[in-house]
Amino acid sequence: NWITSSYYMNDLPKWVKNFNDKKLVDAYVKKNWNTLMEMSKYWESTEDNMWYEATLSNEDLPVFGHKLTDLKTSGTEIIKSTPFGNTLTFEFAKAAVVGDTLGNRGITDFLAVSFSSTDYIGHTFGPNSIEMEDAYIRMDKELSDFLTFLDEKVGKGNYLFFMTADHGAAHAVGFNKDNHIPAGNQFDKQLFSKVDSFLLLMYSRKNMIHAVINQQVVLNYETIHTSKIEPEDVASLLVEFLQEEKGIARAIDMKELNETTLPEWYKTCLNNQYHPRRTGDVQMLFDPAWMSDFPKGTTHGSIHPYDTHIPLLWFGWGVKQGKDYSRTYMTDIAPTIAALLKIQEPNGCVGKVVTGLLK
Repeated sequence: NWITSSYYMNDLPKWVKNFNDKKLVDAYVKKNWNTLMEMSKYWESTEDNMWYEATLSNEDLPVFGHKLTDLKTSGTEIIKSTPFGNTLTFEFAKAAVVGDTLGNRGITDFLAVSFSSTDYIGHTFGPNSIEMEDAYIRMDKELSDFLTFLDEKVGKGNYLFFMTADHGAAHAVGFNKDNHIPAGNQFDKQLFSKVDSFLLLMYSRKNMIHAVINQQVVLNYETIHTSKIEPEDVASLLVEFLQEEKGIARAIDMKELNETTLPEWYKTCLNNQYHPRRTGDVQMLFDPAWMSDFPKGTTHGSIHPYDTHIPLLWFGWGVKQGKDYSRTYMTDIAPTIAALLKIQEPNGCVGKVVTGLLK
């Protein structure tokens, strides 16, 4: 079911209850997932059943057709890893427009919709899979249908539409290797064990790190302080140790970031994600095409263009035809919308207006 929290309301609106009562998830799962077109028409993909593709839960092989009715191991959890998760979201977005009369109330409404099925499909099969291509072909058709729906319900030229992404996706490590591109994996558990053993050797202390996660090493300050060891010394040793690991281009003590010799673009990215109470202590920068875990399928989270270069498309009210090749960030969306609406930008805004859009 679609839900909310008591922060917003104690009871769901009637239109949401009516939507949930349709039990669309059950209907979608019963369809199973077969390609929308003939398999021969998927010319932007690799062959089906590549060795580096993972499978859906309880599947033996990553091949079409995917018999979803056989994979319902935990309720309707399987829906998120199929194109039908996007279909469900599009239908709910339509229901929201009608149910809350969005765009027809004499005020500015904002509808934010997140499509996450492409993320789950990409993690599982990789961006070069037939599954991924099929998902985007379906999504393209559903997007066309949704814009036609907005034309009818809100009116052409009466709405501003923008589309972006939260990240890109790396080629699967196996795909890169098959195409003679240097690539590899660093596994968090193995790296944790190596770092833990190294610090035990250096300080005769166990449990000096909490975790290796998101390409970061998180120190265990309780153990370090109890042992009367300086955290800065531990971080410095780890920087030297990690930079000898295969696939790790740089290791950086985050407290020394701005004194470290790095391209300004890298420093900007790392500064943007730094928070002293939340960020790890030592940051690793992997070589291109290397990733944490995922020997099958793929992931994201690097500083490289395949992860950080995302689309930003604008359409409709206030938008003139054109392109802008200047560096733009996802944080620039909010101030641009505010400029178009002639209102103050949000109080947490750190972006700038995409001026090319207004010319």
